[in-house]
Amino acid sequence: MRKYITDVLYFLSFLSLFMFANCSGNKEKKVKKEQTKPLKTIEHYAKLDVCGCNQEGNNILDNSILVINKFKNKSELKKDSKKTKLIKSYAKTWTDLLTSCFRKHGANMMKELECNDLISIEQKKELLYNFGIQIDLGVNLKI
Repeated sequence: MRKYITDVLYFLSFLSLFMFANCSGNKEKKVKKEQTKPLKTIEHYAKLDVCGCNQEGNNILDNSILVINKFKNKSELKKDSKKTKLIKSYAKTWTDLLTSCFRKHGANMMKELECNDLISIEQKKELLYNFGIQIDLGVNLKI
């Protein structure tokens, strides 16, 4: 009986170690796979449909979030002028996209469609706002 308990304890220890090693490895792979997504030119925004506008908006917000995730707070971001300029350029691109898409599609931009995930956009904007980045200010963004 004692041999059985010892074997079970060894097995559970091995299983725990195995699970811990596999779970922690997956997180590293996810972080390495996250890359900024290429953005389209301003001229291209006028040609996008509602779904394209949403996708491009998500790309801009995702890229902005990837930048701020490297910093603990807005003060640290301020110290890195290169990243500050990058965030400001994303904010300008964001407002250019909004202007172009709302001019072309108007109220259709606010319709909840399968490809127009407004909730996702709002969640990402909220994350940026909580960090102190008011991306809707565009070129007027102060960091």
